[in-house]
Amino acid sequence: MTKANNRRKKRKGEKWKLGLGTAGILLTIFLVVLAVFHVRTIEVTGNLYLTEQEVRDMIISDTFSSNSLYLTWKYRNSETDNTLPSLSAVDITLLSPSHVRIHICEKKRIGYIKTEQQNVYFDKEGYIIECSGEEKEGIPEITGITIGTPVLYEKVSIEDPEILEEMIDLTKILDERSIIPGQIAFDEDNNMTLIFDKVTVELGTSEYLEEKITNLAGIFAHMEGLSGTLKMDDFTPDTKRIRFKQKEEVATPADAQPQSESDSDGTYYGDGSYYGDGTYYGDGSYYGDGTYYGDGSYYGDGTYYGDGSYYGDGTYYGEGSYYGDGTYYGDGSYYGDGTYYGDGSY
Repeated sequence: MTKANNRRKKRKGEKWKLGLGTAGILLTIFLVVLAVFHVRTIEVTGNLYLTEQEVRDMIISDTFSSNSLYLTWKYRNSETDNTLPSLSAVDITLLSPSHVRIHICEKKRIGYIKTEQQNVYFDKEGYIIECSGEEKEGIPEITGITIGTPVLYEKVSIEDPEILEEMIDLTKILDERSIIPGQIAFDEDNNMTLIFDKVTVELGTSEYLEEKITNLAGIFAHMEGLSGTLKMDDFTPDTKRIRFKQKEEVATPADAQPQSESDSDGTYYGDGSYYGDGTYYGDGSYYGDGTYYGDGSYYGDGTYYGDGSYYGDGTYYGEGSYYGDGTYYGDGSYYGDGTYYGDGSY
């Protein structure tokens, strides 16, 4: 064996020893990382519907996810994967090598349909994100619609795709306007009705749906304390008046007839106006003990117009005329105990 061969063998042996040593060091580092950066404490924030344990089970779902460094890297862009279809975003904060904070954004449940077995909750796209026996507050129940067998994370199964689209559109618009009825009812002709605690809103068909809800949002703030039915089924963009049939309390024994409704109690206008004990217009006008118009006019003990005219104990016109104990005209004329004309005659 030549000296050259011995040198080559020696170099190979040294390289092998160096590689083995490097591998040993890397393995040691890896084991230290596994031991030190092992998730032991988890904080959960942002959950509304899921429990903390459900969130932990969803996020720490495999061996690698139990490593805090890997976990923060995996969700570095707050993105979710197909294994988390009920979440729209996940953010992981490393508080210490063994302590992480998980902040989640859940897909919002904007409606549910009750079946014989469970309540089927869906999101704004119509996908089923929960099936449970719970009735969660702040989520409207959809009635009058029959669905097929619900499959988690798939779209609600409704035979007529048009009804599905109308249901999704309505619940989405209501959610955007922060109008949350207790129930949304569909009848056999697909007419829609919103049922609140004391007020029922008859929307009719889906025609002009967004305009209807926009007007409802302006009206709804003025309906606190009222009880009755708001008629929006014949609404169009040109509608100026919306009837409100207010329920009247009937002084009868407890087992007697229920409350009745009256057409005369109040009329709402599509611009936000309302007629009731006091009539209100969305432009600022109001009718009550004294009638007021947003342009400055007022009717009450004394009537007042925004142009300056006033009717009361004495009537006054903004152009200068005045009627009272004595009548006065802005052109200088005056009628009272004695008549006076602006041209100087009296």
